[in-house]
Amino acid sequence: MLDDIAEARGLTARLLRMAVVLGVMWVTPAQARDATDGADAAGTAAPVVRHFLTGKIDGRDTIVLNGQINTGDDQEFIRLASGLDHALIFLNGPGGNMITALNIGRYVRTRGWDTAVADKQLCMSACAELWLAGTTRYMTDTALIGFHAAYQVEQDKAVESSIGNALVGAYLNSLGLSDKAVIYITYSPPEDIQILTKADAIAVGIDVAPLPRGLATLGTALADMPSAATDMASMPPRLVVLTRRVAKVRDLWTTVHRDPDRAAPAMARLRPGSSVTVLRLLWSMKLKWAEVEVGSDVGYVLSRDIDPS
Repeated sequence: MLDDIAEARGLTARLLRMAVVLGVMWVTPAQARDATDGADAAGTAAPVVRHFLTGKIDGRDTIVLNGQINTGDDQEFIRLASGLDHALIFLNGPGGNMITALNIGRYVRTRGWDTAVADKQLCMSACAELWLAGTTRYMTDTALIGFHAAYQVEQDKAVESSIGNALVGAYLNSLGLSDKAVIYITYSPPEDIQILTKADAIAVGIDVAPLPRGLATLGTALADMPSAATDMASMPPRLVVLTRRVAKVRDLWTTVHRDPDRAAPAMARLRPGSSVTVLRLLWSMKLKWAEVEVGSDVGYVLSRDIDPS
């Protein structure tokens, strides 16, 4: 136990030194608005500050991409990466511009580099497409890696893009992924997201590997950096989509909780077959919840207990 604590502290110190080496890349509001996939549709604001960090961990070149992927980040990434050798890329972010992410992914694959998502970190949408480019793809049991179909915004609504999906499909095929994997990755509509599990990865042929001992604690170090806190234990639940739809309760009585947590106090019980208005969907600790109207109040039910009409 003491050895593990010392190792985690040492890793944190090395990563914080990485932050000093490179510092912070500032993103203007105009650049943030360029994002075409991820944070806006997920119902969360794009961060004003994001991090591009480079350094070494245990002698290996390492890059941390922390935050939303914006237009132009591919050029910045290649500039920073051009002098590195056999780098390991840690990813932590809600998504962003898909074309930019695919460009970075192609570069990563051409260089034969590895990608990773550490403990309690998020890598959604465009970020997840980039993660797939790793020659070795590392993930931990508490990492959230999520996929959905490509989309474009029309009249403030996310609409699935056939052209975008074709580009993503071609990219995935270039990575050597099977048709089954391509379908899995692009199946969920823009208003939803498919969280990758190790069982799913095995079933569809996405090769993944556990992080080497010690590196999994990278999530703790990232959470200590300014504007980088996405530790699921300390952040609000991850909003997936803003929506409003009517759903029916499935075959069993369903508990409405005060918060998206099965340990939260119960507000009400919904009768099987009854209707309920869903305001939005969200993820909390790998469980998918629906925020629903309960009279003049709001509560949360597990999405598996209702059937959207």
